Amino acid sequence: MAAVDYGTPISSSTDAFINKILGSGDGTIRGFDLGDSISKVKTYENLEQFEETSEHIGYTFSTHDGEVVDVLYFFDTSNTLSEVQLDIYLNTDSVSNDVTGALGLYFTQKYGKPTVEVDQTWEMAENQKVVIKNIATKLDRGLQVNFR
Repeated sequence: MAAVDYGTPISSSTDAFINKILGSGDGTIRGFDLGDSISKVKTYENLEQFEETSEHIGYTFSTHDGEVVDVLYFFDTSNTLSEVQLDIYLNTDSVSNDVTGALGLYFTQKYGKPTVEVDQTWEMAENQKVVIKNIATKLDRGLQVNFR
C-alpha cells in the first residue's frame, strides 16, 4: 500500500462518517480510554450491541449506503479495556481510500507522524498505539483499526 497523501481534502460525508466511527467526547476512541472499566463501556456506548463474550463486547452500526462498522471492546482479566478493534466494511476501494486518508490525517494531527508507514502505526502514549490495516479480499474491503 502506498503512503497516504495527507494533503488530500476530506469530503463532508467522509468527515461525518469518521466522526461517527470515532465518536465524540474525550477519550482515545468513542469516549473511552484503554484501562477503562467494562461497566463504563456498557453504560455509555450507544451503538447496537451484537455480541458479548468473556473477552469482548461487540457493537455495530451501518450507514445508509450499507457500509458496516463493528466496534469490539476487548477486556483483560481485571475487566479493564485492553484493546479496541474497529472493523470497517466499505463498498468500494474509493471509499476505503477516502476513509484511510481521513483517519490517517486525524491520527497524524493527534499523535504526530506515523512510526510505521505500511501498516500505518501511531504511538498514542507509552506502550499504546493505533494501527490501520487495509483489508482487500474478493469478498470484503475495508479497514481494521486497532487501539492497543
